[in-house]
Amino acid sequence: GISRETGLVEGWGAEGPKVAWETEAGTGYAGLVVAEGRLFAFFRDPDAGKDVLVAHDAATGRVLWRSEGSGKGFSEQYEGTRATPWVEGGRVFTYGGDGELAARDVATGEVRCTVNVMEEAGSASNLSWGVSSSPLVDEWRVVVQAGVGGHVAIAVDAKTGAVVWKSEAKGKRKRRSDVVKCI
Repeated sequence: GISRETGLVEGWGAEGPKVAWETEAGTGYAGLVVAEGRLFAFFRDPDAGKDVLVAHDAATGRVLWRSEGSGKGFSEQYEGTRATPWVEGGRVFTYGGDGELAARDVATGEVRCTVNVMEEAGSASNLSWGVSSSPLVDEWRVVVQAGVGGHVAIAVDAKTGAVVWKSEAKGKRKRRSDVVKCI
């Protein structure tokens, strides 16, 4: 495609763009999310041995809060987080490679609820690369995919963590995130 925009920067110059701020993080493949004036980074902290969600002030980089998961995170093949967090309704939802789905308060990082998706889906084991679907929030439901065996996907209530739906499909799911299709 060809952009019809005008006045676009054609290059950064020899020194590149000015760095606003930078920070250290652990290991993982989850994307960064910017919402409500915050930048959320979800990664595995190898020193703590857990998945960690950190909220930074998006403008300054100042750490606003840090919240550790209750599980050990995924430390096998390609250690670290995979799923990009989702922010909606004053909550930030994370899904660790070990199957821990968590909802935290955007302002404080306080954990509101957690769900062991592998257990709830009846998964016999994790995938060799860890679960990796990013949480999909559809109104009041959070949908994620599970591991090997059991239900391929489940949905939980976004406020309580109660399971509200399990897919009829069972077995091994693929490496992708869910989508909602209106028919």
